[in-house]
Amino acid sequence: MRIIVAVILWVFLFVVPGKSSGLEDLATGVSSPPYGSYELTLKTLIDDSPGKFTADLPPLYRQPEIWRAIQAKYGIQWRNALEKLLISQRTRTELAKILVEKKCKLYSDCSISQMAAYPLGAALRDFYNIYYPHSRPLDPLLVRYLSLIMPRAIAKSARWLVAPLPSLQVPGRMRTAATRNSNREILVVGNLIVLARHPSWLKDNEWKLLIAALRDVERNWYYGIVATDNILTFAEDYLEAHSAIDSDSEFWTITRFQELSKLCRAKC
Repeated sequence: MRIIVAVILWVFLFVVPGKSSGLEDLATGVSSPPYGSYELTLKTLIDDSPGKFTADLPPLYRQPEIWRAIQAKYGIQWRNALEKLLISQRTRTELAKILVEKKCKLYSDCSISQMAAYPLGAALRDFYNIYYPHSRPLDPLLVRYLSLIMPRAIAKSARWLVAPLPSLQVPGRMRTAATRNSNREILVVGNLIVLARHPSWLKDNEWKLLIAALRDVERNWYYGIVATDNILTFAEDYLEAHSAIDSDSEFWTITRFQELSKLCRAKC
């Protein structure tokens, strides 16, 4: 049976001529991302509310001068966003671990850039730990064709799933809302891609969304192989230059999508 399916796919992919962008012809051959446990994920996210937890901030973040310095460097929008992230008990716990890892106990031990990035990095690490066990690698057929426009190792390293997105109220394209009706439909943390809904491969925009996500995975790859380490480096860079990162992702997505569409008209 598997041999028959393989032959059919080979004929479909290499003999039948492409249409339109060519990518929609892959729709029947690509398997779906796994669905995370909505009940478990939502419970994990929603139960961590400020009303249920009263743990204090790490001592370093209780100092008003830290927050004044963060606001002076990054603006009130970023300060508010980082303070909201620290409402979460899990994020505070992760932040405490990071401070120990980085030996950042006093104001003089860390830069303002690091102290601003660590709450964001802590939240992203927390999200990664929640979602990763429910994820799996991209479909091998999908990896094969994405490798036409990016290093194969990047596409192979990516993992994905469909699950509710957390609320991440930060500036730039990482902003998400904890609702299925959010305009933001995807979150990328390290090599992990979380989709708010199942993609429809018949639509070009769905391919662009995935390609944009893989640009983030590729960028994170060069920060370091270990996802939980590169998350902190990414968080620091994102605070410093999120507009430039967003623009790069948009340009890269357009050019790579056009390239893949052109190649698929000939090969897909």
